Amino acid sequence: MGVPHEENRRMACFAQSKGISRDKTINRVILMTNEYGEFCKILGATPKNIILEELLALRGIDYGIGDVAKNTGLSRATTYIVMKDLLNEHIIKSSRIIGRTQLYKLNENNPNVKKLIEMFNLLLDKIVDEHKDGELVVEH
Repeated sequence: MGVPHEENRRMACFAQSKGISRDKTINRVILMTNEYGEFCKILGATPKNIILEELLALRGIDYGIGDVAKNTGLSRATTYIVMKDLLNEHIIKSSRIIGRTQLYKLNENNPNVKKLIEMFNLLLDKIVDEHKDGELVVEH
């Protein structure tokens, strides 16, 4: 089950607006910056919100704790603590194991996660609306 076309377009616009490049070899957006997005600007840039923003932006992908730490700029220790809390709250779930690495992804069956996705999509729509002329401006 892939990401719907409209949602993919919104994620691409979000990525461009944050100065994020697209890795064409695996056709997914890779965060290349530690700037916070609209989600963290509105709700606060706490470690939990920073990780949630990462997982919401690229919700079709599963992550190891090291990947989340690298993409968010948080330490592995902080990332581990927050991911454990998110797992206990059923916000994320274990998805699979690759080698010795446990991967996690958003638990999209959780009603609270559905609301977070809804809110995140509204923020993506806001970004797209701000850049309707096709030119995306990255704030530095």
